[in-house]
Amino acid sequence: MSKVTGKGFPLSPVTCLLFPAFCLLFSASQFFTAIPSLSASDPEPSMVQGDGWAATYGGANTDRAYSIQETRDSGYIVAGWTDSFATVEDKIKGKDRDVWILKLKPDGAVEWQKTYGGANGDEAYCVQQTGDGGYIVAGLTLSFGAGSLWVLKLGADGSVEWQKAYWGENVKVVESIQETRDGGYIMAGKTVPFAPGSSDLWVSKLRADGTVEWEKTYGGEKWDEAHSIHETRDGGYIVAGETWSFGAGEGDIWVLKLRPDGSIVPSCDFVRDASISGKDSTATGSTTSATRITRDINVIPIDTSATVRDTNVPARILCP
Repeated sequence: MSKVTGKGFPLSPVTCLLFPAFCLLFSASQFFTAIPSLSASDPEPSMVQGDGWAATYGGANTDRAYSIQETRDSGYIVAGWTDSFATVEDKIKGKDRDVWILKLKPDGAVEWQKTYGGANGDEAYCVQQTGDGGYIVAGLTLSFGAGSLWVLKLGADGSVEWQKAYWGENVKVVESIQETRDGGYIMAGKTVPFAPGSSDLWVSKLRADGTVEWEKTYGGEKWDEAHSIHETRDGGYIVAGETWSFGAGEGDIWVLKLRPDGSIVPSCDFVRDASISGKDSTATGSTTSATRITRDINVIPIDTSATVRDTNVPARILCP
């Protein structure tokens, strides 16, 4: 039995990519109020390093961020998608969005910003800085294979070092990616069938060059998915998500401790090998010119009185 989950319905990433007209109608119910803006490169006196600040980044159409991380230079890397910076020719052809990556300085000023995409819609859902000072970006592409997983390795300046699209028997929606100690990458998310059906939690290990080392799915008869994955000190992985196949009721938290090869123990009968094929993609990177808008925000904090209660939910060990 399937269930619509993820980043929200009706504007979930897969829904908007596969049914863009639906999302356009939804977005039309909202409005945008233009206010005087600053150039992204203009200094902003009120934005001092160490202080709080708030800013918007975007153009005339919808722009969205899904992932942000502080970088080693105390700035920030942001990943998502943009509808604002497609060319007129692209829009005539029906292209609606590109991956959008912004590198921000500590005060929120834009250091660099670029779009990446092909002839159709492309989105990024997660980004992490890598040990070499560059970035690993993961998302979904319609330009280089309908509903394919898409991974780009970027240099410190946003230039593309390599890019690959991966596809298999289901759409893979990535929710989390991390560089591993061997220089490769670990990804987690969910499978989404092309036909209505259930979803499995999905994990894939990539080598440093983007080739697939191993891939596995984990799940039962209902909807299961991962939202976060991290490498552990023993070389394995810890995964957190949700399950509708196992647990006490409806959706429950699901945590899996994986071995370095993605296995658990032989008694875990819900672990299956999977296979995706990868090929180089040819996205072009284009510099964008988003404006930054800052506002004075007068938030008045108030004391709250949340009730804290201990819980006694037992862990339901599925295996071993």
